[in-house]
Amino acid sequence: MIDVNTGKFSGKTDLRDTVMKTNMNAAVEAARQIRLRDLAGIILIDFIDMKTDSERNKVLKLIQKELHLDERTTRIIGFTELGILQLTRKKTKQSLTETLTEKCWTCGGTGQVLSTESVAYRLERALWEFKNSDYEEIHIAATNEVIRHFSGEADIHKLRLEKALGFKIKFSVLDAAKPFYEILKVGASTELG
Repeated sequence: MIDVNTGKFSGKTDLRDTVMKTNMNAAVEAARQIRLRDLAGIILIDFIDMKTDSERNKVLKLIQKELHLDERTTRIIGFTELGILQLTRKKTKQSLTETLTEKCWTCGGTGQVLSTESVAYRLERALWEFKNSDYEEIHIAATNEVIRHFSGEADIHKLRLEKALGFKIKFSVLDAAKPFYEILKVGASTELG
């Protein structure tokens, strides 16, 4: 919301002339600031109350002309009953932040990654899909933390799971920036060796 007011300025002529000159100057400056700050979305400009449609149309045409200097798609909706000018601007280019930065490779831009515990549980659920298969062994690459959490103290959880699933689970350590696993191979022990 952009709010226009006369401040301490009062013209040498009547109040109506002062209001019109202030609104015209404000229209030019508002358009400049909108372009300069690369504003997008719904923008509301609260001009000083104008008495006639012709005064509002002068301000409307001036702001249209000023915003036309910009490559953004701007749609001027018009004045509301309260005298507020409504317009929308479509974002057509990247913001400065989007231009100068990129999404984090580790978290994908969310600022969060799954915990080691969550990844270990996902691995366990994935392995249950292989229950009752003819596989004798599954090779998995995983980060150290996931292997430790999955296996449990003295490999107790891993051993119990191998017994319940009916195949051996072999790990190789994977270096990654976040807790991670990948099932590499499934098959007979002699094939995977």
